[in-house]
Amino acid sequence: MNRLESSSHTYLIDIAKPHSWPSALRLALESTRPTFSAWFKSENSRRASAYDAAAEYIAEALLPYALHGWHLTRLLEWEAEDIRLNGLRVSTPDLLHHRVENAVTKGLLSRAHANELLATHQAGRPNRTGMIWLGFYEPLPDEHASGALLRHWGGEALYWAHTHSPKTSSVLRSIGRPALVEAEVPVAFLPSPAKLVDFIARSDLISAGLLEDCDNNFEHYSTQNLPPNLIKKMLFHPEQEFVNRVGCESWAEPLS
Repeated sequence: MNRLESSSHTYLIDIAKPHSWPSALRLALESTRPTFSAWFKSENSRRASAYDAAAEYIAEALLPYALHGWHLTRLLEWEAEDIRLNGLRVSTPDLLHHRVENAVTKGLLSRAHANELLATHQAGRPNRTGMIWLGFYEPLPDEHASGALLRHWGGEALYWAHTHSPKTSSVLRSIGRPALVEAEVPVAFLPSPAKLVDFIARSDLISAGLLEDCDNNFEHYSTQNLPPNLIKKMLFHPEQEFVNRVGCESWAEPLS
């Protein structure tokens, strides 16, 4: 049983290892296996009302826990220090504007490049604002999924329109360092337990031999800032642990 107590007094669980989950959670899942098994296998006994009741029960059972998560990005030195002191903050237009203006002040971006970036960012879009996106399952995403995140400074909301621009892409690639931020994310910080419940229930059935294995990648977002006590580690390229965790030594385009 994994009972790593965090400073927030929740228990950390690794969703990739069902057999390590706390006994209270595993017992709750065992009691709902018939319902979830019928649901995922689309058997004749499949009933939405039964699934909803089981999902609500597991959602309650998950609330005392935090998840082991990873945030991939590219950071300037002062941004890394800010995370150490203040934690990870949800994406907002104001935060992005502040980061860009600081880069201009420190001579890392020209005024012209900054204006272009600020005119095209997506930090205010509903699928980005007020969120911190994280991965919760190792191995970490491959080059196709995470290469752009680590090669371009500013986050996807900033670089999305510039990855194929000879002018601005080279600028965004030239500043910051590829980074992996490891954090504990309380389940209560997720916007809805439904996505997590679905994943946890499937993983439990797979570990019990009641469902075929499937793609185990799990990403979600926190709607709350992650304070510094929940930031457990920051790794940077080309540190060996970063290289090992990200697997970038085998990428087609070397990471720098």
